[in-house]
Amino acid sequence: MSFGFENQWISQSEQTQQEVIDFWNTHQLLKPNVSGIERAKEVVWVVRNPSKTIIGVSTAFKAHFKQLHNNFYVIRCAIAPEFRIPGLLAKILVDTRDFLESIHKNDPDPCVGILTFVENQSLNANRRAVWPASKMVYVGSTVDGKQIRVYYFKGSRI
Repeated sequence: MSFGFENQWISQSEQTQQEVIDFWNTHQLLKPNVSGIERAKEVVWVVRNPSKTIIGVSTAFKAHFKQLHNNFYVIRCAIAPEFRIPGLLAKILVDTRDFLESIHKNDPDPCVGILTFVENQSLNANRRAVWPASKMVYVGSTVDGKQIRVYYFKGSRI
């Protein structure tokens, strides 16, 4: 099956924004206190199936992570359960990482890398120190047991 990847960073239409919100609502991916409209402004990639339906989304926002003393893009990736095939999550994660790495040097307040809090239980069970495809490194866990993973952009200084 072939999927279409669309970069939506800061350039999405209202229609795409609503499709993303519908995707999140369908799969119950937004917490009650989170605005779909605000979260949609963070979209990096949209993944569509051959019938042009959104089946995956990645988002990013900047945040200072005090434990690592630096700014990071905090990223999230979500894929509809029926499309969770081997390699698709890794592709959207790597594409998100590579895109953010390509733009960070032009930012007046650049991030040193990407960071994610792993929500998926099966991914949390993965005990590899470094994920092979994304090169994200385990740096610890939250109090509720979610892995924290980091990737530093090439040439970043801490």
